[in-house]
Amino acid sequence: MSMEFYKETNFKETPIGEVPRDWEVVRLGDGEKEIAEIIMGQSPPSFTYNEAGEGLPFLQGKAEFGEIFPSPVMYCSQPIKTAEPNDVLISVRAPVGDVNIAPFTCCIGRGLAAIRPSKDKLSHLFLFYYLKQNAKRFENISAGSTFKAITKRDIENFLIPLPPLPEQRAIAEVLSTIDEAIQKTEEVIAKVQRLKKGLMQELLTKGIGHTEFKDTEIGRIPKEWEVVRLGKTLEICQYGLSIPLKDEGRFPIVRMDEIVNGYVTLPISKYVDIDEKTFKKFKLKKGDVLFNRTNSYDLVGRTGIFLLEGDFVFASYL
Repeated sequence: MSMEFYKETNFKETPIGEVPRDWEVVRLGDGEKEIAEIIMGQSPPSFTYNEAGEGLPFLQGKAEFGEIFPSPVMYCSQPIKTAEPNDVLISVRAPVGDVNIAPFTCCIGRGLAAIRPSKDKLSHLFLFYYLKQNAKRFENISAGSTFKAITKRDIENFLIPLPPLPEQRAIAEVLSTIDEAIQKTEEVIAKVQRLKKGLMQELLTKGIGHTEFKDTEIGRIPKEWEVVRLGKTLEICQYGLSIPLKDEGRFPIVRMDEIVNGYVTLPISKYVDIDEKTFKKFKLKKGDVLFNRTNSYDLVGRTGIFLLEGDFVFASYL
């Protein structure tokens, strides 16, 4: 059987795109089908807020969202609107469309809404993953030029695919398994990064196999090591180019944004048109170290090594 024939006979066109023939497309707020209940958040009186754990955890908006579950920092002793475990939480004020899953009963402020799926018709995990994948659609329908927001009606009218419930659960299980693998991988990476940081401190100050040390103005180091000013070890130390940047041009120009985890990374998004003499002066060579010399306290000092192939120059803040 050809793929064209299979596609033609087993899929259908719908307002949200092509879906399998045995799937429905429904509105989230379809009253007749009772797909889900939508609960719009409402901020309780401010005097009921507390950090002492009195009352319910209080979620005010996307700020408390994680990758899947939120992490509340505030509590409310007199909640008005609440979400229940497994409700899908959605941000209804800028930024709109971001979603999380309520892991426990919590108070929700006006920056959020809770979508409570009917258990016999809609898997909360299937809904979560579908909304997460299609958040852009909420952004497109949000109102307000300076402050975007979506209403209860917007959520009710939002179209979703509705596979048979067993298939919803199977899809959600596959995606959940991938999320678990990602989380475990990130935990391993975090441990390795902590190990690397400790090793760097040890190796860059004590070296390998040294038994005698001396005190210097930069701390205790092996006895045979020298302490010198950086400038005495450099062939070149210079600021980068300070000229208007373009979306297209002759030479890609490296900026701070392209320095990630100690390396200059692709893609490079800006370009410059300069003559050959200027290019030679600012051309990056493999092994050059770029240093962010002026920025916020968090970003100044960000450093990356250039190991790319090709003709690149660098911007003035480096």
